[in-house]
Amino acid sequence: QFRTMYFQIISHPVLEAIGAALLHSLWQGALVAGGLFLALRLFKSTNASARYALSSAALVVLFLLPISTGMQIYLSSQSDPSLFQGSEGITPYQALPLPEAAPLNNEAIAAPSTAQRSAEDVYSSSFAWRPVLVVLWFLGVVVLSLRWLNSLVGVHRLKRRGLAVEDEQIQSAFGSLLALLGISQSVQLLASVHVDQPMVIGWLKPVVLLPLSVVTNLPFAHVEAILAHELVHVRRHDYLVLVFQSVIEVLFFYHPVVWWISRQIRIEREYCCDDLASKALGNELVYVTALANLDSSRGQRLALGANDGRLVDRIRRIVQRKDATVHQRTSWLGVGVLLLSCGLLVTACMNWGDPDLDAPPNELYEAAVQQVKDHNFMAAKTYLEKAAEQGDMCSMQLLVELYKPKSERHYFRDGTAVRNVKWGAEDEEVAMKWAEAYASVLQERANDGDSNAMVWLYLLHGSVWKFSPFMTGGLALNDSLADTWLKRAFEAGDKYAIRHRAVRAIRDNGNYKEGDRLFARAAALGDEGAYYWWAITDTLPTPDRYFKPIDLAITNQAPGTYHWVKDMMEGIDQQIAAGNEHTVPWKEMADSLRISERLAALPEDQSIPGSHVFPEFRSFCQPVDPAWFYEKPKR
Repeated sequence: QFRTMYFQIISHPVLEAIGAALLHSLWQGALVAGGLFLALRLFKSTNASARYALSSAALVVLFLLPISTGMQIYLSSQSDPSLFQGSEGITPYQALPLPEAAPLNNEAIAAPSTAQRSAEDVYSSSFAWRPVLVVLWFLGVVVLSLRWLNSLVGVHRLKRRGLAVEDEQIQSAFGSLLALLGISQSVQLLASVHVDQPMVIGWLKPVVLLPLSVVTNLPFAHVEAILAHELVHVRRHDYLVLVFQSVIEVLFFYHPVVWWISRQIRIEREYCCDDLASKALGNELVYVTALANLDSSRGQRLALGANDGRLVDRIRRIVQRKDATVHQRTSWLGVGVLLLSCGLLVTACMNWGDPDLDAPPNELYEAAVQQVKDHNFMAAKTYLEKAAEQGDMCSMQLLVELYKPKSERHYFRDGTAVRNVKWGAEDEEVAMKWAEAYASVLQERANDGDSNAMVWLYLLHGSVWKFSPFMTGGLALNDSLADTWLKRAFEAGDKYAIRHRAVRAIRDNGNYKEGDRLFARAAALGDEGAYYWWAITDTLPTPDRYFKPIDLAITNQAPGTYHWVKDMMEGIDQQIAAGNEHTVPWKEMADSLRISERLAALPEDQSIPGSHVFPEFRSFCQPVDPAWFYEKPKR
């Protein structure tokens, strides 16, 4: 149960969307940082307010981009309800007209179908570890959030432990500055022995907290300058911006670009306050002297201090009033960030394995196959449904496998099978709808002259095969329709249809001469199942008749021969060992034809074992491997 729950969680579309957003944020942040760096260099002589606005806007954009990306990916992973609503949905086969049984052009049928898939050419994906990435990110956010909350509690504890400033001159100056700066809200002035720098705490009910040493040791003019700086923070609502800034730093702790942009905001914010405060005082020399007398140590995280930023740079900037001189000190850091951004962008472009949902259907299908192999079923569903909406038959077929309830789906845990594992996608109604879509496209292809599609319709309608209703798409068993489609495929020269006609010639009519002729023709056309069905079609074969097609299959090195002949010979040997005397003539015939010796000389081809039974199943898509839906026990 735990294992089942685990796979349900890691394949949840929300987790997939978050993981994709985190990865996309790497190149998105790189672009935003690169743009900000160029903008700051371009507007380096502009006032600090403009540079602060640019930096803040860049941080907001970087925050919103991954959220938007994650939401788009999540919404795209949800099924389109319009596909499965009544008459506006997919039309079943019965509503389509049956074509006339006229001869078809053999040359048009001979070309290989563009929908064919190769198991060796599936899309190579590298993000099966995405859920792990999300978990690590979440743990990092939790740890930094606790640290942030601890800092917040500590800062507000300082606020509660503050002492009222009794100096009437300072109180009077504080009131005058409030009026001068146009601050109408209530602001409290406190002193504390627990802080070593002036700071602003809070937004709705802000408090200016001064070190007791500043109140008692600095000249009044310097104290007034420091108060002006802190009240400018209050006027600009910088504390609220600082909280939002801290939240982004926590959420994007892994991204160096966020820390660089945040640092630029802090620097430009102090420059803005310096400009307004010195202008309000009307005496830049007094303001610069006050800054020089402040200790350069930094205080609590969630407080705005007068000595935030580089004091030396701030003093030089006020004295010289040349922003370019100040920014020259940080240009190398900016160059480093730009190079890092370019590196992240290039890495994302080179290594990003998530195909665009606007990619061709065959690419989406191949990506989905790899996701299924990695047991990322919900991610596979996203690609498959997008491709299936464009008429891709292979995607429809695999969607049926994902949606239909299957009791045999299980995992092995410590050698014990855990059955009835739920992937979170089982829905019998949806499975049937996609099966109907498959049957509808199959009908269209048959109408267009695709002989392989005709053979499929013969099998789906034929009562002999009794296929699952999921795969038949609700098609009714109808021997007459089955015969019609087989006839059309046979007239088109389809090798699979020729083999099916051979089977019926022997089993239904006892016409061995016609059956042998048709089996030989199908084998000559490359039908992998021709020799196998030729050997087993006769319900009461003699050894010489049974081994005739086997002899031909080995001689012609027919694809798939190694697997089924090897299994057949092992079965004969087992019967001999069990004392079955009726098997002796079969063993003697096999020895006279040197079947085992010649079989050992055959290359063990790479065809899928069992594919010789119904090779027509692979005429459109690679076969669905049951191993994709369960985890094999570890040896």
